[in-house]
Order: sequence, then structure tokens, then C-alpha cells
Amino acid sequence: VSTRAVPPGDTVSNISSSGSSDSKPERIAITVPPESPELAARRAAIRQEITNVGRVDPVALNNIEARGDATLTAVAYLEAGRMEAEHNDLEKAHQYFQRGLRFAPENQSLLAWDAAALLRLKKYSDAASEAERAVRVSPNSPDLYRLLGMAYYEEDKPNDAIKAWQHAYKLRPDADVQELLARVQ
Repeated sequence: VSTRAVPPGDTVSNISSSGSSDSKPERIAITVPPESPELAARRAAIRQEITNVGRVDPVALNNIEARGDATLTAVAYLEAGRMEAEHNDLEKAHQYFQRGLRFAPENQSLLAWDAAALLRLKKYSDAASEAERAVRVSPNSPDLYRLLGMAYYEEDKPNDAIKAWQHAYKLRPDADVQELLARVQ
């Protein structure tokens, strides 16, 4: 079984699951909820500020943090985590997402990206916890319920996964979720 995280506007990242059961679907798309245009613009500017030779510059991150703007700092750590995820350094990405959550504990993007990184790291219980937090913050996001369902699914909690995916479908009917439910049920 393989899954893919589909962040808005970004390339697809493959996630390999640990299971090899024939009953599991071959591919499940996990989408990270879209971000606001304001956040996207801010993120692009911050990405440029924290990048040095194509990698995250920890000194630049520290300088942003020293400004004392919690929102800006959270966005900087979100972008740093996304950059590390692009380079497949998922542990480092997770560390940056966690650092950002210290400044913005209810940031939907940080929670979703962290849950997706944890899924890729095969830390399914931790991924489910982050996805649960994200759903509490944004209870009307079908993308977050999809992500939560994937975490439950990989955690071998198929009934919980089905409930999360049914809720995602109720919020936004989607052929992929409908197919996923049919295959898992």
C-alpha cells in the first residue's frame, strides 16, 4: 500500500505504509488543507529569507524568532518544515513543525503538515494525535478528516478511519473518498 500527501500547490510526496494486506487499497491520497492567499504570500517571502544555498538557515530562523512576532515565527517554522520535507528529512521537518506549534498551537497548517510528516515516518499514533488536534481546530475541513482517516487506517483502526472518511465525504462529496470507503468497507 502506498499513500501520497498532496499539499496544495506542491509536488506529490510518496508515503509507503507498513501494511501489505491485500484488503488495503493500493493508493490513498491525503491532502493537506489549502492555505489562505495571505499565508501563501507570507510563506513565499519567508522561504526566501530563511533559505541559504537551497537549505534552511537556522541562523535566519533564530533571527525571525528574536523579532518576537509569534505569527511570523510560526509561519517561518512551517516553511522550514516544508523545505525539510521536500528534502525528505522528515525528522527535521517534524522538529520544525513542533517548534512552530509552540508559537501557534492551533495552526491548522502546522498540525496538518506535522501529521503528514508523521505518517511518512510511520509514526501512526502520533500522526493520529496531530490530525485529531487539527480536526478540533478546523472541524469543517474535509481534508483534515481525510488525513485523520488515513492516520487511523495506518494505525489499524479501520472503523475509526471509516467514520473520519464518512465525515470528510459529508463535508465535501469526493469521488476519491467514496471509492476509498467502498474499498475499505
